[in-house]
Amino acid sequence: MALGVASLAIGLYFFLTPEAGWEEIQINSSGTESCADEFALMYNLGAGDQSASSEKKALEALYAEAAETSFRLFHSSMEFDGVSNISYINSHPNEEITVDPVLYEAFVLLDRYGIRSQYLGPAYEIYNGLFQCREDYQTVDYDPCQNAELRSLFSEIAAYAADAEAVDLELLGDSRVRLNVSPEYLQFAQENETTRFLDLYWMKNAFIADYIAQELTDHGYTSGVLSSYDGFVRNLEVSGNTDFEFRLFDRQDQTVVPAAAMQYSGPLSLVYLRSYPVANADLRHYYTLADGEVRVPYLDMQDGLPRTSVGSLASYSGTVGCAEILLSILPGYVGEHFPEQDITALTGNEIDSVWTQDGVIYHTSRYLNLTGLYPGEKVVCTTE
Repeated sequence: MALGVASLAIGLYFFLTPEAGWEEIQINSSGTESCADEFALMYNLGAGDQSASSEKKALEALYAEAAETSFRLFHSSMEFDGVSNISYINSHPNEEITVDPVLYEAFVLLDRYGIRSQYLGPAYEIYNGLFQCREDYQTVDYDPCQNAELRSLFSEIAAYAADAEAVDLELLGDSRVRLNVSPEYLQFAQENETTRFLDLYWMKNAFIADYIAQELTDHGYTSGVLSSYDGFVRNLEVSGNTDFEFRLFDRQDQTVVPAAAMQYSGPLSLVYLRSYPVANADLRHYYTLADGEVRVPYLDMQDGLPRTSVGSLASYSGTVGCAEILLSILPGYVGEHFPEQDITALTGNEIDSVWTQDGVIYHTSRYLNLTGLYPGEKVVCTTE
């Protein structure tokens, strides 16, 4: 029988069969800063040489440490003693700083893929207030789609973010960086009461998932699944003895439906981006207006406005991590037009994709196994 996952709840929503051993590893994060509340770790206890009880205890300690480290390193607005994190970098522009190698490698990846969405920090700082709103009238102060003044401001921020002469994180080697910020942009930031030049915002859990997964595998724990509430999955299960399913969704006439389940086995990294929420946990990064319009966390580099090119996109690989998958698909997903050919071409980099839009499931792998199709849902393979 299959161990199923679907992007519905915190972590990813798990449907467990009565198989012995599978259990959620939970840690007590009260009193400590941790990102564990944004992740779920399911593990097949006792599958290795350790007893289930001793393995669980060791996993809890390792997971807690990795979740706390991740929280501190990738935080963009809070500083911690002895930690040169993103917030520290923001408060020390034009200074050389030595950062943790984990953070440095994240910056290397962003640079390698030419991504600059992390420089939309001032826009993210304002826009995030939208997701704290509970009534539509409250959203005007945070939504550039409704607020002309904000729209102009976000466009200006996007222009700065796209300009390497205005803001750019210089990689100096040996985990040393310098956030170069022009005098003009510093003045702009001062006038707008912000120092958040750099912010991974909705992207951060891709890097955190990879870091925690690496910590687990480095310590020999390869019988589990780590997933975040916002769609980043690292399946570490190497035995091949367990079948998994990942639930895909579609939005038809403003109604979200379970489009299908993707069947797979073995290690897998998966990134699932959507233009609509499917569970309460999504309210952290989605807001649905009374007229059915949805505000997503993804801001376009063109003008700083929230935008997606297709309903949902799930991209996965057995060879690269969540961060590399995300950086490969981000330019195509956050925009006006979905680049089907470019997404299909990623199969050459061992990244396959499935996307849903208006009752059709498109996919790039001829070997994809979909089950439980929603009535009327069509399936199209783009490589045939």
